[in-house]
Amino acid sequence: MNIFINNAIQNGIQNYLKNSEQKNINKVHIFEYWVIKILVKIYGERDIINPYKLGTPNNFKKNLEAYGLTDFQVKEFCDLMAEYDNWLNSMMVKKTDIPSRIEACLINMLVLKATYHKISPEEIEFYNNCFDPIDNDMAKLHDLIVVDKTVIPRLWRIKRNGLEDGLILEEVEPILLPASDYKRYGLTINEVKELPHLKIKELNAKIKEEDEINGGVQEEFDPKKLILTSGSGFVDTIVLLSIIATQIFIGLLIAFSFIRR
Repeated sequence: MNIFINNAIQNGIQNYLKNSEQKNINKVHIFEYWVIKILVKIYGERDIINPYKLGTPNNFKKNLEAYGLTDFQVKEFCDLMAEYDNWLNSMMVKKTDIPSRIEACLINMLVLKATYHKISPEEIEFYNNCFDPIDNDMAKLHDLIVVDKTVIPRLWRIKRNGLEDGLILEEVEPILLPASDYKRYGLTINEVKELPHLKIKELNAKIKEEDEINGGVQEEFDPKKLILTSGSGFVDTIVLLSIIATQIFIGLLIAFSFIRR
């Protein structure tokens, strides 16, 4: 049987389908199950589950781009899921930051969705249970395996405030072009990093457009005028996630912990 994208995504979807059929899920893959639940809430069950049933992984990946996620970000998410599966099967007993990195990707997907659709209070409550859990499977999982379990709750509270206030938020991290691309137009990479994320996206799009027209040779386009005159973006208040890679023994494997509940 062919693996659907990778083991982690496949295991999550299979657990989701078992739960939908009121069957017992595989507790070893509880985290992957929650990831799929979140994806279904963001994108809808059809766009997440149907590609699995039809055996079309490319459609699954394409559906993740519905609200503006890039090819690179989709690959990053899928790679992190594969990395989690490798960690899970390595039988290592040290904590990891992989779940936090995956959840940061999921929050980014949700923020992008919010630029198109208002997020309802009911949805906010669902995400609270995922990203800032108190007494559920995700809370227990975070206690067992996550290096710093405060990182994602802090990030989520900041993003949630914007969602509840109806603000249009930006992505967690901007995607930068190579420094040489900005240098051709008189900008340093550090200057670009200081811009609001929406401005970076606009600048990148304009540079790519000019390069296609002029073959990478600077013409009359002045990026600094674009920066000064076009609309302002909402400046992200979160600094890049800094997850300390300490090795702390958990003593219990996920499977035993959840099966004994």
